[in-house]
Amino acid sequence: MKLTIITTIIGIMVALAMNANGNVQTVCEHKDLSISCCDEDHVLSVTDASYGRHDKTTCPSSAIYTTSCHASNSLDTVKAACNGKTSCSIGASNSVFGDPCSGTVKYLSVKYTCSCK
Repeated sequence: MKLTIITTIIGIMVALAMNANGNVQTVCEHKDLSISCCDEDHVLSVTDASYGRHDKTTCPSSAIYTTSCHASNSLDTVKAACNGKTSCSIGASNSVFGDPCSGTVKYLSVKYTCSCK
């Protein structure tokens, strides 16, 4: 019994530590990004988001003309779609965020945490 309780407490502490640092999900342009919390008692809180391009290694392509573009509405758009929900999905596309760097293949990166309702 004591071992089960100790194991449960350690599991909870590890989960809390991981959520303190946040989770990061990234998807390439024209894909849907789906994020969720581990259970129905937790909700999403988006802490950072960027639709654009910041490097050549994420979503490699021959159509990379800049590595310094970012849709300024990224964070607000993802927060509006996801904050306070247990899960959400948002498209990584110019139709959602606008086109911050025409001709360059982009991606969406989202950092989030889950917290108790």
